[in-house]
Amino acid sequence: MSLSQELLGKLQSFCASRERCTSEVITKLSSLGADQSQIESIIRELQQGSFLDDMRYCNTFIRQALEVKKIGKTRIFEYLKAKEIDEQFISKSLEKITAEHFKKILIVKIETEIKKNKSENNITSSAKIINKLLRDGFEEEDIISSLRINFNIEI
Repeated sequence: MSLSQELLGKLQSFCASRERCTSEVITKLSSLGADQSQIESIIRELQQGSFLDDMRYCNTFIRQALEVKKIGKTRIFEYLKAKEIDEQFISKSLEKITAEHFKKILIVKIETEIKKNKSENNITSSAKIINKLLRDGFEEEDIISSLRINFNIEI
């Protein structure tokens, strides 16, 4: 068995264990000592065999980020961009998620943060909540709007 075939087998297992993106596969192949032509060839074969699909990775990541991590669009976009996912893939995947879905997640996050900051005065508490949600990737306009409309908190 040639080195390329051995690497292909290892990467098929690597990709089958969970969804992977191209940059993760390139990193793995580099760590296994593959040269540039082997990397390109193996990636092509993985894509043709449906072991590797950046659009599918993007969709899966977004679904998990929303349901498990409960992070906002901005943070999702930054993470996927750092993984070298095509911006068009990211945008198409994010378009599939309704504004209502993001608002529901934001409201749950706000409720959690309000409970955590209950003992503090409103101004300090509101500032902490807004800063935390901004770090989590939610947009300031949506945060402030949700605080006003859903929680009667004026900023």
